[in-house]
Amino acid sequence: MKKRLTSLALACLCMLASWAATPFVPTTVTNGQFAADTQWYSLGIGASKLRIADNNDYPQLIALFSEFADFEGRKEQMTNSVDKMNAESDFFNCLVAEKDGKIIGYVAFFDCYFTWSGKALYMDDLYITPDYRGKGLGTRFITMLKEIAAQSGCHIMRWQVADWNERARDIYKG
Repeated sequence: MKKRLTSLALACLCMLASWAATPFVPTTVTNGQFAADTQWYSLGIGASKLRIADNNDYPQLIALFSEFADFEGRKEQMTNSVDKMNAESDFFNCLVAEKDGKIIGYVAFFDCYFTWSGKALYMDDLYITPDYRGKGLGTRFITMLKEIAAQSGCHIMRWQVADWNERARDIYKG
């Protein structure tokens, strides 16, 4: 999977200062790849790992995308497929949390440009399966995205959250 990440560093303005204190293994990303010694991250919830998604993850991700669409009450709008993801993989950036070979959460993101602020990282979806919510995984994902954004030269991070989703909104408040 191709990634357009560089090794520039710049703080993301949309993150709360408390997230910087979240314990996390520092990352090194060069040409879109984590350094070999920092590719996997312990999440503190058993034998779980956080890593960049690859095309072998697409079947599990499609199932989670459908689950997320259903959670949002918009299942009929989920029209993605493994074939479509394979054809469009150059545009897909995603981190996954894995436990015992099963993906238990994901965060999809992409680079974008805002006329008033410049290059940004946009967090499209962050979804965690119900059994693993409330265990700090959302904060871990955001911490990792913050590092990726900084290393790819983004000035800010942006995202949206449904106003009815109080639990998700609490993650972003810190």
